[in-house]
Amino acid sequence: MLRFLLLIFLAFPAHAQDLPALEKTVIERAESDPETAPDYFMSMIQRRPAPGSEEQAVYLYGMGLSHERLGDMAEAVDYYRGAELFGNESARKALARLNRPPFRRP
Repeated sequence: MLRFLLLIFLAFPAHAQDLPALEKTVIERAESDPETAPDYFMSMIQRRPAPGSEEQAVYLYGMGLSHERLGDMAEAVDYYRGAELFGNESARKALARLNRPPFRRP
């Protein structure tokens, strides 16, 4: 699943929207309802015809946060790494907080 999302990121050009507001909403959802948040975030990625990589990175960060809240650290780290790979600063901070390295860049 994460590989599929990474391919989507590469296929669409980046465009900036109100990312701070989106990230705030995503964090609130991930913290208040971590059980259903990942499915919701995935549906948000899939229903948009061509979301920008920054927006998708915010949703990936939210999926990571949801999995972390549920105690699934392996999934959380994978999603954080995916979000960080595409420039999400919150995901970078989460990886640092968890003492986990980001994906290696060539």
